Amino acid sequence: MNSAKEQRIHSVIRGILDLPTLPTVVAKIVELVDNPKTNAKTLARLISSDPALTARILKLANSAYYGFPRRIGTINLAIVVLGFNAVRDLAVSASIVDRLNLDPDSPRFDMSGFWEHSLGVAIAARMVQRLGGSHIIGEAFVAGLLHDIGRLVIVRYMPQEYAEICALMEQEEMDLWAAERQVLQMNHAQIGSLLCKRWHLPEPLCEAINWHHEPLAQEKPEQLTALVHVADLLVHRMGQDQSELSKLELDDEVANLLGMQRNADGDVNLAWYDERFAEEFEKAETFRDLIQGREIEERDE
Repeated sequence: MNSAKEQRIHSVIRGILDLPTLPTVVAKIVELVDNPKTNAKTLARLISSDPALTARILKLANSAYYGFPRRIGTINLAIVVLGFNAVRDLAVSASIVDRLNLDPDSPRFDMSGFWEHSLGVAIAARMVQRLGGSHIIGEAFVAGLLHDIGRLVIVRYMPQEYAEICALMEQEEMDLWAAERQVLQMNHAQIGSLLCKRWHLPEPLCEAINWHHEPLAQEKPEQLTALVHVADLLVHRMGQDQSELSKLELDDEVANLLGMQRNADGDVNLAWYDERFAEEFEKAETFRDLIQGREIEERDE
């Protein structure tokens, strides 16, 4: 490897090491939820120690996305009604958006579109998990939200390299993946995984981010990785016209890993998932407000 390539890799690693860590309270929430001995009272006490985070969690908990019929006025009730995993998802979502949001007018990067896509993958991953009847994966939403976070690391902390990646995509008609590899000798999924390890997030989540583009290349393909991969595909399908949908194919082995619904011909019924995802995404306006930096409004009683 030549010295220029080595310098680029060192630049990537330095950029990640210089990134801010997650707030102590959020890192502790992730740790507590991952511990089967944690009780609701302990988790509520920790969250309540951060008033700003408490307020944001309650606003999100009262959004149409969760659809609880009466107002959730306390963290204790939010934990009881929504569950440990959902409250963890809300805390991590709010914190990460605060730390890695950029000026929406950043040149050559559509921040609004990036978060819209990331949120869509989070929602789709949670939906596919639920429809498949899996009860063993708690990180589906967060893994979906963070699956492309490595792209933000490149944009924000390696602007020179990002400009070169864009130039390769435009001039050589390379796809993002190939351009990243040529410039950085790494791709955004690997960088995102390194960042998650820096944040001490659970290892399965870091691995899901690392392998989400190629879940079957993982040494032992995992459900969480497959969830993020399928969710990413579903969100991309939402933005395609009908003539392009056939190009977005799903491997049977990945579908079987998740117990996905099939039609009478034995094919994965992606149209069925498309319809349900559209419904889920429509209800997530409050999350989109959070991500776009807009004031979060609670539902009317």
